[in-house]
Amino acid sequence: MSITQQESPKIIEQECDQDSYSQPLNLTITSQSSFEEFELIKQEQTQLSITLIDESESIRENCLQFMAEENQDEDKKAEETQEIRFLLQRLQKMNISNDLEPLINLKDHIIILQQTIFDILKKQKINNEDQQTQQKKLSEIIMKMKAQIAKEGKEKQEILVQGRNKIKELEKQFEKYKSESILQFKEKDVKIEFLNKEMKKNIDTQYLKNILVKFFLAEKKVKQRLLPCIGTVLQFSDEELKQIQEQIFPKEQMTFLNSIFTFGGNN
Repeated sequence: MSITQQESPKIIEQECDQDSYSQPLNLTITSQSSFEEFELIKQEQTQLSITLIDESESIRENCLQFMAEENQDEDKKAEETQEIRFLLQRLQKMNISNDLEPLINLKDHIIILQQTIFDILKKQKINNEDQQTQQKKLSEIIMKMKAQIAKEGKEKQEILVQGRNKIKELEKQFEKYKSESILQFKEKDVKIEFLNKEMKKNIDTQYLKNILVKFFLAEKKVKQRLLPCIGTVLQFSDEELKQIQEQIFPKEQMTFLNSIFTFGGNN
């Protein structure tokens, strides 16, 4: 903040009218000793004013540096702010006269210092609000990300559990199907074997009896036609059929019968 020399007296006059600590000194000089005492007080006040000006200028420089360094440690900021407030308290306790010339500069410095302090506090408040807003936004983003990650993790876990359960279910179904298939194959084998045995047992004896009777009573030509049927029903082997041929039919008929038996055996 900059103050021109024309504005300074007006501002100083206004501040002096408003501030309680700016009451003028009512000094009545009645003697030489009183005059010397007044001069001594004046010198002390002047020296004190110069000292306060230097201190205020130093504090103002620290304030400006404080404003430039946004990432400064919070404890240090609080310490400098406390130092500024302490200086203001010292200035308020002083009961000095506005008639003294050095106090004009002191008043200017105080005004500039007050404005600087106000700017610092305002900027600090804005920075704190921005920091709180950003921190709140970051916290919300982090919470959303955590919730999303937890949700996705839960969904993946559910999918994994469902997949494992499905695999176990399919394995059980496969084992069940395998056991049933093996059992069915065994049952089919048993049934086939049983049917073969039953078929062998259940050969129509009456039909076989009729064939044999016809064979023994028939002429040679009829026997030649019946022999393949008998061989098929009774499941004669080739060797057995050959022996029957040699015993029943003469050698001149063997060629014809062999062709018949071969045909019957193939059927």
